[in-house]
Amino acid sequence: MKIYTKKGDGGTTHTAKGEKIPKSSCLIEANGVIDELQTAIDKVIYGLDILPDMKFKMEFCINLQCRLRQLGAEISGLDPEYPIEYSDIDALEIQIDNLDEDVWEFVRFHSPIAMDIDEARVRTRKAERVLTTYLEDKKLNALSYAFINRLSDYFFILAVHIDRKFGE
Repeated sequence: MKIYTKKGDGGTTHTAKGEKIPKSSCLIEANGVIDELQTAIDKVIYGLDILPDMKFKMEFCINLQCRLRQLGAEISGLDPEYPIEYSDIDALEIQIDNLDEDVWEFVRFHSPIAMDIDEARVRTRKAERVLTTYLEDKKLNALSYAFINRLSDYFFILAVHIDRKFGE
């Protein structure tokens, strides 16, 4: 089986529901930013895996990717098998609180892994901007939007924590 189909050569693609839409569609942009974020989290997971005593944080990030797949289903108009719930937001807030970093004196990151985590934060913020339209149009659950908002906070505080613990 060949990887290319040539079906998208004319600037259209098919949604998860099988609808043909232009690649310039807001839906394609939203799925794209979630895909970008997933890739950034892959780098975070790799970085956490090579640091000592970061197994729990690495596993937490793997779970975040699962939650983002559910978000992708939601914006695609599918019923997510496990929709984002209050407990997902609570889990992020607990992680943020447990890291307990003072960020008032922060200037910039020095650790490459912290930089990768900050890249995930930046991509999360981009996803949040793109998803705002979905929230306003009632095509996105408010909990899913709050999850994305909290996720950027989590990545920021995690990057600060990693930089302070392992920075050069």
